Amino acid sequence: MKVLLRNTKTNLYFVGINQWTEDPNQARDFGRVEDAIRLDREEQMTGMEVILRCDDPYGDLVLPLRKPG
Repeated sequence: MKVLLRNTKTNLYFVGINQWTEDPNQARDFGRVEDAIRLDREEQMTGMEVILRCDDPYGDLVLPLRKPG
């Protein structure tokens, strides 16, 4: 399973700072949900969601991220 970050407005996946892709296979795999959330918070991203991507593309789990407060 891969842990990805996706922008909900553009539907692009995070590769690196200021780098995005349409292809989830080229996206950064954070390995852990906590690491994806940490980057989202540190970089003060908006409109992001964590995607838990399984081998079956219809089996993806989408976790919307909300800002604390």
